[in-house]
Amino acid sequence: MIKQPRTFSPKDKAIVALNAIKGDKTIAQISSDFQVHPAQIGLWKNQAIKNFAELFKDNRKKEKQKEFEHQTELDNLYKIRLSVVYSG
Repeated sequence: MIKQPRTFSPKDKAIVALNAIKGDKTIAQISSDFQVHPAQIGLWKNQAIKNFAELFKDNRKKEKQKEFEHQTELDNLYKIRLSVVYSG
């Protein structure tokens, strides 16, 4: 029987990475506690550190842009509808 690889949820990965970042335990201890290969812990730790700034990013500009694009699309569809109604 082929052993299926374990999958970890983003929450599980975050917990393991946070433990590694804190440094209270060695990577070997974390590996033993969570049954994760030490190399994988290092990858998750580096990924967490690399993407940590994204947590504090202000997404309001992005949301306003999406809202503006959505409204523009609705306006264009409304104009097309009006042109079809009044041309026929």
